[in-house]
Amino acid sequence: YDKTIKMRLLRLLLGLITLCFFLIGCESGLFSPRLSLEDLVQQEGIYYQMFSDIPFTGKVYGSSAGKLQKGVREGNWEYFHDNGKIRGKGEYSAGLQTGGWKYFNENGQLVKEGVYKKGKKTENWKAYHDNGQLISKGNFKDGFKDGPWKYYYKSGQLGQSGDYKNGKRNGDWVYIHQNGQLLSKGFYEEGKKVR
Repeated sequence: YDKTIKMRLLRLLLGLITLCFFLIGCESGLFSPRLSLEDLVQQEGIYYQMFSDIPFTGKVYGSSAGKLQKGVREGNWEYFHDNGKIRGKGEYSAGLQTGGWKYFNENGQLVKEGVYKKGKKTENWKAYHDNGQLISKGNFKDGFKDGPWKYYYKSGQLGQSGDYKNGKRNGDWVYIHQNGQLLSKGFYEEGKKVR
């Protein structure tokens, strides 16, 4: 009789341990099916499995790869070109882009890099020609170009420079020919050239 009770308690204990591991695995996405974003349904910014009203938690693969937590992007993500090379990579927090992001062309060459904060471009951003030379560099603030910006020809020669305020040209701008000679100057207010 005593042996039977011990065996039942042992089975019960093993069952509870197995249930705990299963629940932890489900919460972490360990037992989630391999899905792509295209296999999910998006409603109001939240991803769901088809025919489910529970936000999806788990890893997704395919043209983009990363983790969804309660239906929103979380952690490191990568996006791919049709040829399989990385198109972009960076991090999400609560479904919004955050931290440093890099974008690449179909040959794997860096074309753009910068920082996001709460889903908006911020700080220093750079874009590159296909030969690796800078196209542009400048700062963003709350998703808008802000402060000094410079634009370059494919040769690396400066082409134009000036300031932005809230995404609009503001103040003095200088335009330079590819040969380095001054083309023109202009003065902007709220994005409109006033002289």
